[in-house]
Amino acid sequence: MKTIFATLIAIFLFSCSESIKSTDIPEDVLSSFNSNFPDVKNVEWELENKTYEAEFMQNDKEMSASLNESGEWVIKEIDHKGDEEDVETIILTQPLR
Repeated sequence: MKTIFATLIAIFLFSCSESIKSTDIPEDVLSSFNSNFPDVKNVEWELENKTYEAEFMQNDKEMSASLNESGEWVIKEIDHKGDEEDVETIILTQPLR
């Protein structure tokens, strides 16, 4: 039930997002993302209701991480097997470590 609820929240938050350039991302957001994922390249950014979502590949897994405009983590998703039925959604209440 928690997984369904978290997935619905993620879908709601990002259903009407717009793609943005990394040059349009606030410094706090980029700094927080880069400190947790320093080796990630080819990040696609989207903005929805002041929440920035980074979509990227890491360790052959599709991932996304969402941060608010202050650079605080909101949601992290990991697609373990490349299909939407096996997505792990973590709603974060504190920064990633």
